[in-house]
Amino acid sequence: MKLALPTDLETQGRVCFYGFAVTMEWLVDYAKSHWTDADQYDDLAKASAAIKFLRRSSHISTLQFESALVDNTVSTDTIFTPGNRRGEPMVPLIAIFSNEKPSYKKRPSQAEVDPLSQIMGGKKPRWWVDYEDPRSYEC
Repeated sequence: MKLALPTDLETQGRVCFYGFAVTMEWLVDYAKSHWTDADQYDDLAKASAAIKFLRRSSHISTLQFESALVDNTVSTDTIFTPGNRRGEPMVPLIAIFSNEKPSYKKRPSQAEVDPLSQIMGGKKPRWWVDYEDPRSYEC
C-alpha cells in the first residue's frame, strides 16, 4: 500500500521519497557536532557519518541519503550541482522512506518522525521525485 502522492507531483515514472531537503553544509556541521574526530575526514565521510548519527538520534533506521529533482518549491540554498555524469542540479535529501512497497511497509510512525523534524530545525518532511531516471536501474 502506497501513501498517496500529492496530485501536483509530476513523477515521470520515478520513485518518490518522503523526507527532508538538506545542504551538504548542514550534514557536515551535524557530523562535526556529534563526532570528535570529524576534522580528520573529508566532507563525504562527514555526510555519511551524519546519516548514521541521525539514525541513532531519531531511532529511525530507514534513513538514507538520496537525491531529488529540483522543483519550484525548493529553497535555492539546497540546490546542488554534482560533478557526475549528468551535471544537472539536484536536491540532497534525508529520505525516511519511498513509495516503493517494501520501503513504505517499513515507514516509521508519526511519533518517530516528529523528533526528527525537530532535529532538522522544525522542517516538515514532504514527497520528492527521485533524481535518478528509472532506466538507470535496469540491467
